[in-house]
Amino acid sequence: MTGDVVVQNADASAGGYATVVVDAQSPAKSPGRRRVLCWLPLVSGAVVLALCWTVMAVALVLNGGANCLPEPGFRAVADHVAFQLKIWDESGLGSAAALVIYATVCMLPYALLSGCVRLAARGRSTLFLAVLAITGTVFMVLYDILGFWAAYNDLSHSGFLCGFAFDLMPVGGLVAGACAATAGSLAALLIEWRWRARTRT
Repeated sequence: MTGDVVVQNADASAGGYATVVVDAQSPAKSPGRRRVLCWLPLVSGAVVLALCWTVMAVALVLNGGANCLPEPGFRAVADHVAFQLKIWDESGLGSAAALVIYATVCMLPYALLSGCVRLAARGRSTLFLAVLAITGTVFMVLYDILGFWAAYNDLSHSGFLCGFAFDLMPVGGLVAGACAATAGSLAALLIEWRWRARTRT
């Protein structure tokens, strides 16, 4: 039993009877909604990261780029990441691979959240999945928006550690993803517990 069914017993003058109340968010009643919640972190992460990188690239081009990068645009950023990963080459393949690696690592926290929601879908209520997916996704979205804003400031001002914040975003994202999954699970457990307590009264 997953906790989606609440049994209420009552006594009648002629004998006892039992009424079974089925939660409207039972897995059998909302498979489509549960699938959407499983994909929510991954799709939201892809959209948010694409928007952050696009806005960041456009802003750098409009502001003349960063002094620590040889030229504005994605190519200079890709070369910078390739140098950090020690895979840069003159053909540009290393820079392209660096961007793919960078984007993949940035997506890993959202993949972790999506996996947690899918795992929880085996035995938890739809309410639990919704709180976990939404709380975790919002946590990661705020991290990416604020983090890439800080990375843009770092690049645009071309300080001593120019690009350092941008380089640390994927690594910090892994830590933030673990925190998002933990915070989302705790919030989901609390809200589900309060909902169950309310339905039993």
